[in-house]
Amino acid sequence: MSFKKQIEALRKQREAKMEAAMELHKAAETESRTFSAEEQTKFDELTKACEALDAQIVATERLERLGAKSAVAVGGEGAGEGEGEGGQTDPPKGVSIKSPGSIQVVRNLPKGTVFTRYAMALAASKGNLMQAAEVSKSLWGETTPEVARILKAAVAAGTTTDATWAAPLVDYRVASDEFVELLRPETILGKLEGKLRRVPFNIRIPRQTAGAAVGWVGEAAPKPVGKLAFDTITMPETKIAGIVVITQELARFSSPSAEALVRADMIEAIAGFSDAAFMNPALAAVAGTNPASITNGAEQVKSTGNTLAQIEADLMAAMLWFTTRNIPLSSAVWIMNPATKMALAWKRTAQDVPAFPGVDQGVLKGIPIVESNSVAQYDFDAAGVENELHFYIALVSAPNVLLADDGQVLLDSSSEASISMTDDGAGTTLTSLWQRNMIGLRAERFIHWTNRRAEAVYVITDVAY
Repeated sequence: MSFKKQIEALRKQREAKMEAAMELHKAAETESRTFSAEEQTKFDELTKACEALDAQIVATERLERLGAKSAVAVGGEGAGEGEGEGGQTDPPKGVSIKSPGSIQVVRNLPKGTVFTRYAMALAASKGNLMQAAEVSKSLWGETTPEVARILKAAVAAGTTTDATWAAPLVDYRVASDEFVELLRPETILGKLEGKLRRVPFNIRIPRQTAGAAVGWVGEAAPKPVGKLAFDTITMPETKIAGIVVITQELARFSSPSAEALVRADMIEAIAGFSDAAFMNPALAAVAGTNPASITNGAEQVKSTGNTLAQIEADLMAAMLWFTTRNIPLSSAVWIMNPATKMALAWKRTAQDVPAFPGVDQGVLKGIPIVESNSVAQYDFDAAGVENELHFYIALVSAPNVLLADDGQVLLDSSSEASISMTDDGAGTTLTSLWQRNMIGLRAERFIHWTNRRAEAVYVITDVAY
């Protein structure tokens, strides 16, 4: 049977069931009464059948639109009744047909598109979820239908009797995971993926604080006795958050360039926020709010200078700090600002050869380099104004950093708030989003980290290489 005939048959079935449901409703309304138990059951069956037929009609219409011109009709029959080669339409933008003999839809959209479109729909509707679902359906219903499903799932309350109500929640998890996968390479945490020690939230974790006593023992001499010492730590649920501000006009555009701008802004804001929180030496722990940065409370030693001999001395001191404390350098990483990495790459010896030849390939003294623009710290004057930017280098034993991360980014939006347009939100000048036709997208991520051993991080401060 051709797609056209299938759709006609489905619509006739839906019309019949809808008429039956309307008759039940009209009878009860005429008699000014509620449904009887039998009528209620029948009405529920009819309306659910209409909803199921609606979904089937939409799916069949989508197949009709996406089918290749030479595709074989569903059911194995040849094309006919005005269908087939001349009756099929070209696939929509963002969708390609994998083979001419059968319908195989392959999306060629950039990674993170579903999550970005979810954010844009949320922004364009000013946080109205029902309106956002309609916006998504009208703009991207064919290429990313899961966006509308995600938004509808947020509107409708779940029930234990509907076996499919939670399915759209899976769509959000998939979309969020895809965005986080796109985000990871832009963050220090992502670049350390697989090296940090992953732990769950809110679970007591034993931590060894002292080792057993051992030593040389002569013949018939008593052996030393010692005992291991432990404490426990818990990784509470804390969250990092950032706000991306875009114009309402940009939120309404569905062009790839607009989506790329929104996606880039969201990645830049979240990556910058998390990197700063992870590395800023001045960031101390606040119970119930945020963990301390991994450099807070770590060994901090001022750089001895910027000559080649002084740089060598700085690096050697950091590496000796680890080796004298039995912390393997094999699992260590340097974390530094791209400007510092560039300066090291340009350093030349007296023979005019690179002093650190591996830096261009991301290795310094045999240890990998992780770079981030957030590895820098400002001096502040008496009035609290940023004064001078100071760079630093951290040598970190990645396995000695514990990380709890749920791996999702949560979004909310508003066009009516007044916000401080500063990195820390502490500015006194507020900007009205409503007045400027702007929309704020707030991104949140539940994450927590802590150092397993305080000695596992060494910081070279005031680097001026």
